[in-house]
Amino acid sequence: MAVTEKHKIDSKQIFYNELGKVLVGQVLFQIFFTILLFSLDLESQIEPIQYINISAYIFISLISYCTLKYTIANKPLVILFIIEFLYLAVSTLVLVIYGSLSHQSDQLFNIRANLYIANYISTATISILITTYLFFYSLKPKIKGIGRHILLALFISGSIVLVTYSDIIIFVDFLDLGSEIYDKSLNTLLLDTYYVYLINLSFLLFIWFTYNQGQYILSEYLPSIISMHTLMIANDIYQLYNSTNLLQNYIDAQYFNTIVDVGFILLWIIRLNYLTKPESKKNEHFVLNYDLLKGFVEKPHDGFWKAALIKLGKQRFYIASALLFLIISIPLLFLGDFSYFMRYNILLMLLFLVGVMIYAIVYTQRKWFNHVGFLIQRNKKDQIE
Repeated sequence: MAVTEKHKIDSKQIFYNELGKVLVGQVLFQIFFTILLFSLDLESQIEPIQYINISAYIFISLISYCTLKYTIANKPLVILFIIEFLYLAVSTLVLVIYGSLSHQSDQLFNIRANLYIANYISTATISILITTYLFFYSLKPKIKGIGRHILLALFISGSIVLVTYSDIIIFVDFLDLGSEIYDKSLNTLLLDTYYVYLINLSFLLFIWFTYNQGQYILSEYLPSIISMHTLMIANDIYQLYNSTNLLQNYIDAQYFNTIVDVGFILLWIIRLNYLTKPESKKNEHFVLNYDLLKGFVEKPHDGFWKAALIKLGKQRFYIASALLFLIISIPLLFLGDFSYFMRYNILLMLLFLVGVMIYAIVYTQRKWFNHVGFLIQRNKKDQIE
């Protein structure tokens, strides 16, 4: 008993130490970021919501990096998420700086135009690389196949990007070509990126289908993080659709991104807390050997979400979900300078997300009953006898 209590105290201390390192790193970044903005006289050129999101990307990068040393299963996936958010932070910061300074000279505008195009392509590439890696992992979730999964993901995602963006002009002098060529390239870029994200979402639908069938599992809380990744893709598709139809709402979209970023931050903190516990090693090895152990050995850790759902109850969960839906949708639908078309699309997207969530709950409950329901029925029969 004393040993167990000591382990709990040690794990809490490790968690707080790691979280402290993240907070120190975040404070140092905020100091650097703020000094940079004031030294370049950009404090009035950046929106507060942009400042928040760039800071959130750094925090997610730091907290996910801290989980890496404790991660045994699905380590390549964690590394890919670290790369994604670190790139989002750096690229957004660079674009903000060049976007604010581009009016000072034609050369700076030309650099900013090329960076803008390159950023769209790079962001789409990293995003679909994560998804294609998951796709190949879902097909064959074995330890020895990890290197092959990465190579296949690089090949497929690279092929998709090269074929889709083959008509894009990049790293050219738009000053000589003229603004008409730049506008045409930008419109083509947005449409091509829209198609890449649709392909990305198609892969994700297959990934979730095979996951619901129980063909593979992931390290604890990574499925929830992938859910947020899916939400990011859906939001990007929506924003790209608006952009291709000449509806610019970049700053408004940043508020939705903030909600997603907060979800990422909470999930990575919960995951860090879980990984620093001694019992997490058993579950991580269970994930590694799931292909051999499924059907023979029960999962050693049920997780935070299962315990929360049991305590909350199904009816309360549905009510809470409906209230959360109203809290999110009412400001988006009735506040701000949105057209009826945009409000209609936001409502459709939110209804789709609620529908997917309800389906997941019902499917999980039915699947759970199919596996263990006979035990309940047997107990009832025994009580009657």
